[in-house]
Parts: sequence; C-alpha cells; structure tokens
Amino acid sequence: MPKSEFGKLLRLFRLRANLNSLDDFVSLLSDIGLDLDTSILSRWQNGIRLPKDRRTIVFLIKALVSQGGITSPGEANRLCELADKGYLTVDEMKFLFPNFKQGVYGFNDFNQIKIYFTTSGRTEIINRSNPDRILALLKSYKNTIITSTYKPIGVRDQFYVGTDEDRQEIYDEAIEYLQASDLVVIEITTPSTSMGYLLRLSLDLNKMVIALYTDSVLPYFVSFVRNQNLQVIHYDHHNLSKTLFQALSFSSQRVKL
Repeated sequence: MPKSEFGKLLRLFRLRANLNSLDDFVSLLSDIGLDLDTSILSRWQNGIRLPKDRRTIVFLIKALVSQGGITSPGEANRLCELADKGYLTVDEMKFLFPNFKQGVYGFNDFNQIKIYFTTSGRTEIINRSNPDRILALLKSYKNTIITSTYKPIGVRDQFYVGTDEDRQEIYDEAIEYLQASDLVVIEITTPSTSMGYLLRLSLDLNKMVIALYTDSVLPYFVSFVRNQNLQVIHYDHHNLSKTLFQALSFSSQRVKL
C-alpha cells in the first residue's frame, strides 16, 4: 500500500482537527505523551516514511480523535491500515473511544434502528462498488428496519427516461424514508449531486450518516465536513462485512444516546 495514501489521510485528519501547522500537531502529541519533531511528521505526511511502531500510530489517532479530526472507529482503522498496522485491537479501540462498547456489540444492539440506504443510480455502471451486497448485509442484521430507494438497474433506468411525475414520486419516497430514519447509509463512490444533497439533508436533520466509498481516491470534499454524526469510510469487497458492521455498531450507540 503506497505511503502517499497514509500521508494524504494524515494531512486531511490534521486539517480537520484545526491543527493548521505541524508545530501545532507536535505540541498536541507532546501533551498526550508522544514526543516527535516536525521533520518526522513532515516525512509521514509527504509519503516518504510510515510510523514504525504501533504505539506511535495509536497515539497519532488519539490526538486526532481528541480534536475531532478522526470521528469514528472506521476512520481510525483506515489510518492504521494505511500505516501497514492492520486494524485496531479491542483494547486499542477502548483506549481511543471509551464510550464505544466494542467488546459487547452484537446484532441485538441494533434494536429497532431505522436505516435508510441509497446510492447513485449510475453506481454499478461507473465503478466496482456493490450496493446489492451492502443492502443484503443491512437486511441480514436482526432488529433493524430497512428502507431503500436503491433499485436494480432495469428499474432504475425508469428514473432517467420516466416522466416528471415518475421522478417526483422517487424524490418524495426518498425524502419520506430519510425523514423517518434514525441512520442513513449512502454509497458515495460515484460522484452524484443527488447523493450530496441527501447527505447534507440527513446531517441538517441530525441523522447519523455512514458514507461508504470503495475508490482509491478519497472523497475530499465530504471528508472535510466536521460533523460528529458523519462517518466517511473506505471499504473493499474483502472487508465490507466487518467495516459496515463496525460502523453500524458505532452509529447505533450514538442513536441511543
């Protein structure tokens, strides 16, 4: 995995945390017990080096979590993964997210959570994301109530060739499902003004939002949104089940607060 991807994400999380200079970041890290100099951070951020030991990456994440640069376990795991350190352990997760009951979550934790799932109608045509599998996984979890405006390709084609009345019906259905939900899951790999609008509306209505993407390119615009209800999470076909389940566990606990 290229070092540059780690550097790009580290920089994004630093800026999101309002750490406008590397000196600010060094000072924050020193406060929590990790002594570094700016030259090391610069090499990491520029994709020249990766952190060598696991303690360092955990403390980097802790600093970023404390300032809102990293807002969810999914984002923390992505940075850890890009540093070639795999996923966080249960103990590390408890250290970084004390209110996240990683050790006890399970299907029954999703007690009557209402989830709305959507994605662009062009998603399967343009990229390799798999909304069918995401929807199937959501439906497999016990004690969840799933709604979706995602349709098979043949049905979705009607949106682009249908009448204004047809499109109005699809829009009204999406807004109704979104408003009635506790949590919104959006696959955003394919650039879409419709998905951007629904994501913004969800946050404005104080919904928990999980924005999933599978492309190698980070959706920077969405990633800079500072909102504790939003998780922007990378997945691939190998880790989708684990990634989605962890994101839902985190969001469902916040819904209950």
